[in-house]
Amino acid sequence: VMLMTQSRSMTDVLALAEPERSVVNWVLKRRRGTLAQIAQQMGKSPDELRPMLQKLIVDGFLLENEETGNYQIAVRTRPQRPGADQLWNAISD
Repeated sequence: VMLMTQSRSMTDVLALAEPERSVVNWVLKRRRGTLAQIAQQMGKSPDELRPMLQKLIVDGFLLENEETGNYQIAVRTRPQRPGADQLWNAISD
């Protein structure tokens, strides 16, 4: 089950304070990571890191797959493009 509250952009990631920005960037580069992997990379214990990850989920930066234990990026990494229907409608107008 994936949980997400709001959509974030890369601009929002840049506005994060350290170490939150480092966590999001690490997950972004690897596409996913477990609590243990992220904690090891950040030099923290899983118990120290868990509250930060939960806040990043609530704030819309990360997703947690509760079945696999993986954290994934929730940030839009590129601008959303119009769908095919919108393009055809624009052309036909």
